[in-house]
Amino acid sequence: MIAKKAISILLIEATPEEADKTIGLLTRGNDQFKIYPADSLYEAFRLASRRTLDVIVLELNLLESSGYKTFQRCREKLPHLPLVIHTQQNNEIIGIQAIRAGAQDYLIKGQADPRHLQRAIYFATQRHELITQLDQENQTLQQKERKLRDVQAVGGFGSWEMNILNQEISGSPNFFTLLGLNPSDSTIKKDLLLDLVHPADKEKALDFFSSLIQSNTPQSCRLRMVQNGTRIVHFELTARLQIDESAQQVIALGTLNEVIEEAEIIQLRREQQYSRTLINLRDQVLQDISFHIRTPLYSIVNFLYLLEESPFKVQFKEAFNGLKFSVDELQQHINQLITFSLAAEEQPHQQIKTFDLRQSLDLVSKMLDFGKSRQSVWMDIKTDQLLPHEVQGDQNKLIQVFYNLFDLFTLLNPEPRKVAVRVKAETTDPDWFNLVIQCRDPLASSTAVQLQDWRNESLLNGTDQDTPEQEHLARINLYTLDKMIRSMSGTLQMPDGQHLALKMVISLPMKLAVVTDVPAPIQDWIEPLRILLVEDHFLNQIATKNVLQTWSPDLTVDIAENGLVAVEKFQAHEYDLVLMDIQMPVMNGLIAGKKIRELSNVPIIALSAYASEQEAEKCLRAGFSDYLAKPFKPEELKHKVFRLASLVR
Repeated sequence: MIAKKAISILLIEATPEEADKTIGLLTRGNDQFKIYPADSLYEAFRLASRRTLDVIVLELNLLESSGYKTFQRCREKLPHLPLVIHTQQNNEIIGIQAIRAGAQDYLIKGQADPRHLQRAIYFATQRHELITQLDQENQTLQQKERKLRDVQAVGGFGSWEMNILNQEISGSPNFFTLLGLNPSDSTIKKDLLLDLVHPADKEKALDFFSSLIQSNTPQSCRLRMVQNGTRIVHFELTARLQIDESAQQVIALGTLNEVIEEAEIIQLRREQQYSRTLINLRDQVLQDISFHIRTPLYSIVNFLYLLEESPFKVQFKEAFNGLKFSVDELQQHINQLITFSLAAEEQPHQQIKTFDLRQSLDLVSKMLDFGKSRQSVWMDIKTDQLLPHEVQGDQNKLIQVFYNLFDLFTLLNPEPRKVAVRVKAETTDPDWFNLVIQCRDPLASSTAVQLQDWRNESLLNGTDQDTPEQEHLARINLYTLDKMIRSMSGTLQMPDGQHLALKMVISLPMKLAVVTDVPAPIQDWIEPLRILLVEDHFLNQIATKNVLQTWSPDLTVDIAENGLVAVEKFQAHEYDLVLMDIQMPVMNGLIAGKKIRELSNVPIIALSAYASEQEAEKCLRAGFSDYLAKPFKPEELKHKVFRLASLVR
């Protein structure tokens, strides 16, 4: 078992007796806490100046201070530490204010058992660490973006891109400044750019764009342009074609460089390469964070599967519940990450595929119920029995719609309540139907009129520094929800309800899938089957191997910790199937898969933490037989393994 890092706790209580009680709760069945008690804020601040601390546990009612003022004083003095309130003061208003102002949790003494208090401390430190990391990365990105803008302004160059189909050009602020246009302009047409070219160089400019479209090589030319109608400036225009896979369109990426001296031009070209690197930096950061969250989630899902499949004993119940809370916590982080990623995406595109609608809705319902015991809002999802199974649509965005609805209702009002959700199908023609999602929140703090105003306002213009954090997050969730629904050609309506009840009606068009081949149920495997599992993460090795061996006593699993070892083992032994992780040290899964494919036609299934169509296509082009994105359900892996194994028997 992996030892946890000890957590240093600053415990602020009114009396030594109360401190002893809380210490008893914290240490019951737990030796991972170092506790430093203080009976006043003065003593707490003195300890904090001398000790390295991880978290604060605070009682609001002290001898020198009480209520929300105690929290404020502690927060102002020690803003760098996560803070959990554990108090006798059962005041919901103070609790909401404290959470909005930065408290990680608000627990009432006598209502929270030891495990609840201990988990709150673990989660507070984890959330604080992740938020701190995200803040640091965001500050780094902002600094680099400011540096890029400054470099472009000083160096006299700007970056631009053009949609080949509609010939619309967007660019950096300095691109427009160099042309003598308003830096706040977002796009211009190519014809306007040509109008700025000196008449003697217009033919050269037309040849540049013509060669750019016809050739797959970088193009460049020197032009004179008329700036502000009076000043002639010499520029170098460079570009090359590129396929934007996310938007599924061909674009031209380029730079506009003011020609001054040759040495300066060389320096500007170096900065141009820096510019291209920075464009992809933000997406790479989000992708890396997503990968690191998906990897432990994959292990946890497999361990949960093993626990549920095994004879459940009383002594395992606490471990099982702990894992469930871990999955719920990770699920929340992934949901926040996806929400902010979608909010930042300029033009969300659909990933249409055939999927089981009823199974997906059942999965959503179960995942939202996963952490129900510690959630204030419960979404009671009821589905119409007439809903079809196989449909065509964007499954990921549909699931995300429900997650964003849950977050939105929680942010609008944290009071415990049930939100009724009804899902039904309205037929429009033989091939299409509208998936209708009706929500009724009995205690929403915001009316339909107010939410409609939020939708009509710009996300940035509608808030300022005085806007409460809870409202700002709610606006982001509503903005992302509305954006996703529109990208799926759907509608969001909010009839003005009576009293405090808030109603929402979402309608999403979907196409019925043509089912040509219904797969037969998977039977128990009765023949010997030897599998090579290629996985570098030792927890995933253990979890996946145990899952595989529950399927059949005749199934054996060999493990290779990287692609190079996998190729060597495959050359030395015979295997019926290979399960290949993609992101590995020494030799990655793509290279190893290609080498194994050169040796044999054995089925190879790719297991990747990067869930995208591009990743799947990359694996299939490399010769893999199938692809699964982590985390996946063991039943999905079982179906693919037995199906592919049966084809080569």
